[in-house]
Amino acid sequence: MRLEFHRQVASDISRIMDYYEAVAGPQLADEFYAELRLFFQKAADHPESFGVRKHGLRRVNLERVSLPFSFSHS
Repeated sequence: MRLEFHRQVASDISRIMDYYEAVAGPQLADEFYAELRLFFQKAADHPESFGVRKHGLRRVNLERVSLPFSFSHS
């Protein structure tokens, strides 16, 4: 499966990384991004392993930081 993102996702990720870098340094920002990419790949490879929430969207909870993301799968 190929993930497609809302046009605002890139700016949201950038803003989150800027925040983590400001409060805890570049290592936390890099760790967040690495975990996010890992879970993007997991969602693409096995979308059915994530529970369906509102409006048919599946929710992924990151492990290290408490920021979920949602995606649809058809």
